[in-house]
Amino acid sequence: MTNHRQRIRSMDGRFLSFMSLGDSNGAPVMYFHGTPSSAAEARLFGTSDDIARHGLHLIAIDRPGSAASTFYRGRRILDWASDVGEVADKLGLDRFSVLGYSGGGPYALACAYAIGDRLTSVTTVSGTGPFDVPGATDAIAPDSWRFMQLARARPFASRAVSGVMGLMARWAPQRMIAQAMRALPDPDAAVLREPDLAAAFVRMVYETTHGSPRGAQHDTALMISPWGFDPAAITGRVTVWHGTEDRNAPPAMARWLASRIPDVELHWLDGEGHVSAAAKHAPLILDHIQADRRPIVSG
Repeated sequence: MTNHRQRIRSMDGRFLSFMSLGDSNGAPVMYFHGTPSSAAEARLFGTSDDIARHGLHLIAIDRPGSAASTFYRGRRILDWASDVGEVADKLGLDRFSVLGYSGGGPYALACAYAIGDRLTSVTTVSGTGPFDVPGATDAIAPDSWRFMQLARARPFASRAVSGVMGLMARWAPQRMIAQAMRALPDPDAAVLREPDLAAAFVRMVYETTHGSPRGAQHDTALMISPWGFDPAAITGRVTVWHGTEDRNAPPAMARWLASRIPDVELHWLDGEGHVSAAAKHAPLILDHIQADRRPIVSG
């Protein structure tokens, strides 16, 4: 498959855009990007050829307001399960796995909660947990936490910040990368030294913000607000991969999720940060998804 965008029209008239990577005949995996981000982020897990070698077909969907997906005013995290179901129906997929990275983690869990009968595995990598759990944000990077809080407390200011990020991605990408590297812990900064991944990072920022930054703002505000469902009601197996040095989604979040989800498999990635957990361990994670596919039941 190519990594060009495709689009479907949902039943309510919105467009949902997505990229396909890997083997078109492989086991289907719906990929949910971070917050704010876009489907281009899937490059963290390898090239299309890399993913194909694991026998997987990765379908990375842009959430509403990102890239070519229509903004959806008033949406909730649980609404994502319906969107994913529609994409799957259009592609003729009865069963599929879900993989959520960073802020895509809650969306993977929402699918496990709402449409678990269609899923063959559920995986989160560097996934965020609820932000209102005591201690969840104690170790978060201060700049990241301020950016997240801005989205809920001052939405217009948040959109302005995202707009500036989009301009930098277009006109000063190297400067943007240098600033990001200074703010990241060493394991994550090392990822951006790789030219292909740095290019994917620039593309992701641009696609998230170049149209209207309200999608990025709304997505971030949703992530740090109550999710609208209890992970304890998920009855299928969830596999959690998390870096011990993560400062965007601190380890306390993974520990809480592991204590709350009834059937969970937690893998600590020692010494890894938020980005490096995916970039350095993608082959292991993708192999696990391929081996662990099995029907689960809805919550």
